[in-house]
Amino acid sequence: MRKTICLLIALIILSKESQSQIFDTKEVTFESFDGNPLRFATVGGIDNVQVNEFDIDMDGIIDLVLFDRAGDLFLPFRYDPITGLYEYSPKFKRLFPKMKDWVIARDYNQDGTMDLFGSCFNTEGIPGIEVYKAKKDQGQWAFEKFDMKKQFKALYFPIGNSNVQIPVDYSDLPAFDDVDGDGDLDIVLYEPGNNKVTWFQNVVKERGFSMDTLAYVYSDNCYGRFVESGFTSEIKLSGSSDTCANLFAPVITSRHAGSTIVSLDLNGDALRDVLIGDLTNTGLIALYNGGNKNQAWMRQQLTHWPSSIDSVNIAIFLGAFDVDVDHDGLRDVVVAPNQRGISDNIINLWYYKNTGTPNKPNFQLQTKDLFGEQMIDVGSGSDPCFVDYNQDGLMDLVIGSEGFFVRGTNLRDARLFLFENIGTKKIPKFKLVDSNYLSFNQFSLNADAHHSFMPSFGDLDGDGDLDLIVGENQGQFFYCENIAGAGKKFNFKKAVYPYQDLSVKSNSSPFLVDLNRDGFIDIVSGTKVNTNNINNQACGSFYYFQNQGSKNSPVFDPDYYKAPNTNCLGKIIINSISSKSYTCPEIVDFNGSYRLFSGNIYGELKMIGAIDGNLDGSFSMLNPNFGQIHEGERLTVSLADLDDDGVLEIATGNSRGGISIYGSNLKTDGTVSSNNQSQVKISLSPNPSSGLFELNSPEVLKGSVALYNMEGKLEFKSILNSEANVRFNFEKLEKGIYLVKLINRNELFCFKWIKI
Repeated sequence: MRKTICLLIALIILSKESQSQIFDTKEVTFESFDGNPLRFATVGGIDNVQVNEFDIDMDGIIDLVLFDRAGDLFLPFRYDPITGLYEYSPKFKRLFPKMKDWVIARDYNQDGTMDLFGSCFNTEGIPGIEVYKAKKDQGQWAFEKFDMKKQFKALYFPIGNSNVQIPVDYSDLPAFDDVDGDGDLDIVLYEPGNNKVTWFQNVVKERGFSMDTLAYVYSDNCYGRFVESGFTSEIKLSGSSDTCANLFAPVITSRHAGSTIVSLDLNGDALRDVLIGDLTNTGLIALYNGGNKNQAWMRQQLTHWPSSIDSVNIAIFLGAFDVDVDHDGLRDVVVAPNQRGISDNIINLWYYKNTGTPNKPNFQLQTKDLFGEQMIDVGSGSDPCFVDYNQDGLMDLVIGSEGFFVRGTNLRDARLFLFENIGTKKIPKFKLVDSNYLSFNQFSLNADAHHSFMPSFGDLDGDGDLDLIVGENQGQFFYCENIAGAGKKFNFKKAVYPYQDLSVKSNSSPFLVDLNRDGFIDIVSGTKVNTNNINNQACGSFYYFQNQGSKNSPVFDPDYYKAPNTNCLGKIIINSISSKSYTCPEIVDFNGSYRLFSGNIYGELKMIGAIDGNLDGSFSMLNPNFGQIHEGERLTVSLADLDDDGVLEIATGNSRGGISIYGSNLKTDGTVSSNNQSQVKISLSPNPSSGLFELNSPEVLKGSVALYNMEGKLEFKSILNSEANVRFNFEKLEKGIYLVKLINRNELFCFKWIKI
């Protein structure tokens, strides 16, 4: 009976796993145009990051974690003290809680572990601050949201007989620092609409509270005695430590939205200075504290920090971060743009190394592209597409982009990027061979301002070679006819726009496929906004334009309301934000059965079926979050078997402008791979045991392990990526039968373990 129950539990868990299995990233080599390996090629790009210190792997060595406001994603980089280099470690992304807009790591309770402060505007729904306390839990990090037992889980301070949340706009960056030197963590920030800085004093020490708590009072509404202009980044200092600086004339009672502040010691005098970023400024302003530990008084300013030669110059609205990048014991400064959409989206993480001493800091610019210079980063809005462009039997990669930010304009330098596969069938290796493939940026840098290019290849004119159709932000299509002939390297004629007046209103994302299997290539397209039918009722997320011409002369009717066209293909509506879904179809033929894959604004990969013979009916959502891919907003995908093992790999794009490569469990015939084919022999012993057991493998385990009880309840879960033999201690668990589920390199193993 126990065996039967255990089998049923295993089946239930495996059934759930088929819907929620987590795919791991896959190591694939990429090279730059000059042949240099790109160490961080598939990180996925960076746009608007905050840089924090955090010991992500619990080895006692401080690592760096970037949180990108573009996509709300943690990007962990482990520091290797032997090489002195950082290694991207994507497996740690899932350890962190879901946070929005900004994250600042500080150890508020002085337990040696960094906690997380973040914006709660898009989580709790109020402009304020939320806190996650970090703790060690059976070999990995766990986070508990700090709760002051008020209406929202945010930080509050008392006013009279009531309590109000500490206010900060989600677009700003506050500072968390012990500004009065009393041993606890204070907060200094711009309140929404205010042009002075407010100090919220932490009174935990003064009132004898536990360090595990937080207690703030409104201490000073003109911290540092300076005031900022309401229209520009200009700052006025006060001539007295007792009075706030005079307001600008004419009197400005409120400021424009957007300022950042970081508190740090810039000159080694043990007083807390500040660096200020502003919505109107491409640089940073340094304010130097001439007061004392009990009262800050900013008496000097440097408007182009750190010097006139290497001053920061990034568009726009910058955030500065106080971290020790090179582990030399001195605090460095890293600077990044803080405003989504209107900021530099490449060469945008400037690193200033402290080359001085603790008592005499000297900040020198080392690089303008920390980490990013080793990434594939096409600006923002990337869309990868696998295709064999030179017909050598190896899948190459074309990446479309929303484009590079162009200062002083409303334009994006949008392009197609071509990476040639110079590897082998078993070991792919990609090299950048053209950073402006087919000169597509000519269409973005003009009055029409086309961008957000989304490529797809198919034999539209029936001549045996693959033609190109490209989606763009205005919702229409570019068409490039391939005149090379079958089996020859692509040779395209000049692009035609708009192609046959087809339109999906905005952000077209085409895929070329013979969807009705009549021998002619059709067009299926995603779009920015979910669609309504002719009666203005919500009906779908994909457009279908059926080829109504002949094999060599494609003809499409632009009227998507007129059958056989439809803007409600499959009658399936992808989840969205205010109807914005950003769908992007990729259709794979599995031995005569189509499946449609699409990303969306939330970064989820959808797998959709019930397509063949059902174009007028309703498709089926087979998996709403296939592979649990974790790359942030506006996921785009392309699938191919890169290493000739019969299992598909997945290339993903995102809003940050980079790509990632994932393995999958999906075979090229549509079936799911299982561990039965594995050559790796993994064992669990001793079994039974009183609580201790080991997982033993001939190679390093890469994946995750989970423990379930007889009711199917998850008792434990952990990431694995460092050892071949891993020991666990479950002596505190009740006696009984448990199921151990191990995912190793995308293969699933199950063990029954008996605790005695």
